[in-house]
Amino acid sequence: MTIRVFPAAVNLSGASAVLDVSGMAAGSQGIGSLTGVSGSSILLGNKNLNVGAGNTDTTFSGGISGSGGSLTKSSSGTLTFSGNNTVTSYTDFLHLELRWFDRWLKGVEDADTGPAAQFFVMGGGDGKKGPDKRLNHGGRWEATKRWPPEGTSNTNFYLNANGSLATEPPAVKESSTTYTHDPENPVSAAGNLWGFWGSTKITVPRGPRDQIELPTVPGWGMPGMPISSRPDVLWYQTEPLEKDLTIAGQVCMVLWVSSTAPDTDFCVKLLDIHPPSADYPTGYSVPLSEGVLRARYREGFTTQKLMERGKVYRVEVGLEPVANRFLAGHRIGAYVCSSNFPVVEINRNTADPRDRRSIKADNTVHHDAARPSHIVLPVWRKRGH
Repeated sequence: MTIRVFPAAVNLSGASAVLDVSGMAAGSQGIGSLTGVSGSSILLGNKNLNVGAGNTDTTFSGGISGSGGSLTKSSSGTLTFSGNNTVTSYTDFLHLELRWFDRWLKGVEDADTGPAAQFFVMGGGDGKKGPDKRLNHGGRWEATKRWPPEGTSNTNFYLNANGSLATEPPAVKESSTTYTHDPENPVSAAGNLWGFWGSTKITVPRGPRDQIELPTVPGWGMPGMPISSRPDVLWYQTEPLEKDLTIAGQVCMVLWVSSTAPDTDFCVKLLDIHPPSADYPTGYSVPLSEGVLRARYREGFTTQKLMERGKVYRVEVGLEPVANRFLAGHRIGAYVCSSNFPVVEINRNTADPRDRRSIKADNTVHHDAARPSHIVLPVWRKRGH
């Protein structure tokens, strides 16, 4: 439904309803009241829309897009947006790009480039299955003066042998877990967070999805089974959170590792684990960010240093920047493995990229008092919350 002739009261009751102001005559258009559900939108173009609902308060839960228009409220009532009211479409982003180029390439000092940082905080949804058969993970736009936003602090979550992820560092004197990486039986990417191009016979669904094994190499793997059930995946998770926790910024996994191979990969994913529900009886593990380190480049991409068999190394696996709100009752999860196929090229563990042979590698993650492997999360305590 698209509304272009405006009644006194506008009700965007459908999830795809649109209020189109962009084609109206110059000047401001006024309506008496406005309501909208999540998924509805207002298209301003470069026009202005005034909502004059007297002394009443108005809440609009849809999205707003426009290259220079405005939405205002007359009288003494308040106009509140609980939906996406910043950059909500690719067109908006292109207009923002143009204004940014005007400011910094053309020297137009009054070009409006908006807040210094605009980012989408995932999470906060009800976790139900929507009409499109997808999980409602939710999210909202935030605008701040910097990135990461003020109020963030790095918090370590430590890996433990029992699969727990906790803020208390381990006290045990010696502890480690070993898994075998077989290049002929790679772990499925199960929905990729990185964009990549090129033809491939193996299709990976783009975007996040539940961490259920997908077919990789024919005849191998466990398609349809949780990735956490694979013996070559080390899965860690917190207890259910007692209260909401939001992160915003860079994520890093610090690992103390050893291997029987001269070179191998360490792949990491960060997860928001939804609890079991009627729509998802076994829960739903939403991948938020991921990273990979090829061990021979652990000291930088300009230097290759092979691993010595059995020697323990401290390595850092950088993950993509992310913002997410973990709701109370959810778990923070992370897993470590040595393949992420077909998003990441399989490391055959030989240390020679030209060698097409494959060897198995026994990779060990250490998690004791002297070698406390942990993931660093940028916990954001927003001012006023």
